[in-house]
Amino acid sequence: MLWRSNSRDINHMRLMSFLNFSRRVAAQSPESLFVLIKMLADKIFISECQQLAENGPPKFKEDMFHKLVSGSKPLPKAIIEMMSFHRCHCPTTQNIVVNLATAPVLPGVWNDRKLAMMVAGAGDKRNVWNPELYKAGAHLWLPIGLTWIATDGNHSTARGLLERKGEILFTPNSELRVILDVGEIIRNIRFDGTYYRLEHDKGKILCKASSFDFGCIVELGKLLQEYQVSFTA
Repeated sequence: MLWRSNSRDINHMRLMSFLNFSRRVAAQSPESLFVLIKMLADKIFISECQQLAENGPPKFKEDMFHKLVSGSKPLPKAIIEMMSFHRCHCPTTQNIVVNLATAPVLPGVWNDRKLAMMVAGAGDKRNVWNPELYKAGAHLWLPIGLTWIATDGNHSTARGLLERKGEILFTPNSELRVILDVGEIIRNIRFDGTYYRLEHDKGKILCKASSFDFGCIVELGKLLQEYQVSFTA
């Protein structure tokens, strides 16, 4: 009997190939795993921009984390619980600067008109962008160093990413910009190429992954923990 590979098998092989490559990178320089996370985040960002340009804005503004994990399906309860603020909040005693040129950032663009203005501004050398003009609410995920734009500044941040300049400053006791330790979710949830599974519950399926690239970021988080490396500005 001839064996036919299905999409699940193919996705698993893609994931294993990527993780094997990532391990070769980490063996030489564990800190270079952040370059791979940045590469995946940029890929997600560009894809979001392209979808918005092609299809126009969604009917409702979507939560990007929800969209990347489970798409239009509800977020699994286990993920919601592990992502709760009181379990993840990680107060800082020092300033942390996220550089848009080098750090992984997901701005969550949602308005095609605003995106068009930002792209036009990035291409016009006379239109100088001042990163201090906006006050973006943001969440910084440790240990993977991924920053999400939570409120305001989505499209201004997108321009900064396109121009590879600008910074997002996280300060102690800020209510606008908070730092979250997502180590628990990285340890307990596994991406197999198609599904998210609970590690401590016999690999129970939580949901079908909406984004392969975001699933790879989750698995890179495990490598960071294995090498005991965390994002630092």
